[in-house]
Amino acid sequence: MVRLDGRTPGRLESFERFVGYAQVPASLLTALLDLWRDPNRRLPHDRLSGTLVIRR
Repeated sequence: MVRLDGRTPGRLESFERFVGYAQVPASLLTALLDLWRDPNRRLPHDRLSGTLVIRR
């Protein structure tokens, strides 16, 4: 996981992402629609914290 500017996320961004996970079950249908709509496949918790998961 990296921030959008390429740096490693700090504690605040990691906490924001963790809290953002609580949004997904509450708005599952909306989150899934966002997944297909977003070109980078970012869910709400990634957009909230400004992070992006990179697969190697």
